[in-house]
Amino acid sequence: MLDRTFELTLYLPRPLRRLHELVEAMTPLGRVDESTADERLRVDLKEGDTLVSVTAKIGETDIMPGDDYTTLGFPPTMEINVSTAVTTTDAARALARLALALARRYAAVIDADGVLEVSPKAHPGRLGLLRFEMMDGTEFRYVSVFDADFLQAWIDDPAFHLIAT
Repeated sequence: MLDRTFELTLYLPRPLRRLHELVEAMTPLGRVDESTADERLRVDLKEGDTLVSVTAKIGETDIMPGDDYTTLGFPPTMEINVSTAVTTTDAARALARLALALARRYAAVIDADGVLEVSPKAHPGRLGLLRFEMMDGTEFRYVSVFDADFLQAWIDDPAFHLIAT
């Protein structure tokens, strides 16, 4: 059996100045562990009765020649990847709430790591598709991207879910 995770990527219009800036943004949301290496942080979040451990990693956006970032409205300079190995509804909501707080703070657009089966007109905010060229350059992958307003409404929707990969 394969391990599955929830993962969201936030595309930032401007780079973070330092890792500590991300720590400051996440501290009000849960307990942050800065002891991990290579620009990774761990934060423990509470959702309902569930404690969810989330990993956050910052890095530059790798752009391939066939990638089309026009949906974002800006060329991404940096990304924050947040993920959890727990794939319950509470874990999905905890991860989404962390992504929401970071998206509002950094004016980021969120990548769902797959295509959400939801109408763009079902909620306020922006929902669109982003096209990525695969590493071998022979095919493309599409993912849903959305802004903080859409994510807020989606979290509150009874049909809320994230894509486990």
